[in-house]
Amino acid sequence: MKRLFVLLLLIFVFSLNGCNCTKESGTLVIAGSTTIEPVVVQAAKSLETVQGIKIVLNSAGSHSGIDSLLDGNCDIAESSSPLSDEERAKAAEKGLTLQEYAIARDYIVPVVNKKNPLQGLSLSQLNRIFSGRATQWASYGWDAGEIVVVVRDANSGTRTVWNRNVLGNDNETASAERKQSTSSVLGFVSENQRSIGYVSYSFINSEVKTLAVDAKTVDIEHPDKAYPLQRELYLYTRNGSVKKEIKSFIIFLLSRQGQEIIRNAGFVPLQSHTD
Repeated sequence: MKRLFVLLLLIFVFSLNGCNCTKESGTLVIAGSTTIEPVVVQAAKSLETVQGIKIVLNSAGSHSGIDSLLDGNCDIAESSSPLSDEERAKAAEKGLTLQEYAIARDYIVPVVNKKNPLQGLSLSQLNRIFSGRATQWASYGWDAGEIVVVVRDANSGTRTVWNRNVLGNDNETASAERKQSTSSVLGFVSENQRSIGYVSYSFINSEVKTLAVDAKTVDIEHPDKAYPLQRELYLYTRNGSVKKEIKSFIIFLLSRQGQEIIRNAGFVPLQSHTD
């Protein structure tokens, strides 16, 4: 029921911006999160086939997408973290307000090499590792030498959420390897026995191993609100500049067909928490 209410509300809001329900044949530019990219790619295929909408995608990180939206270089920004205070201030300076649409729920998981014998770590242990206060795997019962930390770059929304929940007010270790994409993190961890990183659960493959956090593991078929490293995934638009292709894309993702694409991509559909 809540999802239906949201869809009806969206249709009403978009109608106030002069949108109609005729078949679209325009182009939609979407920029931002590499986490959300697989969902957008699949949605683009459906919308191009059914409605003739062509989507141009530039996934260079959540914060890069927000900057692009504020600069008027894209129609929709995909973000795996909520707007930061700095981004809200940038929008206010430009006289803009951004409309937020939650489209799915996601889980962030620590990943290690498959040779790592650990099964899980607590949030406090992860804090010590990623802040650089713990530097040896021997501290956790594995005599493998120095811990190699790998993190995402500054444009990453996943990094923002991880740092907020794991590091809090502490700084990320200066010795961390920094990667521009989820796939780069996975590749690095799979090839480096002593490494540890973090990624969206939806990207997990057989080349790495996930760790439980505070003794809790991820099961997207039975979502657990108590898992400590979860977040919603968002789309953002500029208020007052909504065009019909934007309306179609967002309403599609919140429809049953769109939410099924989200489920198949390894995320938790919104109705798993609302229906």
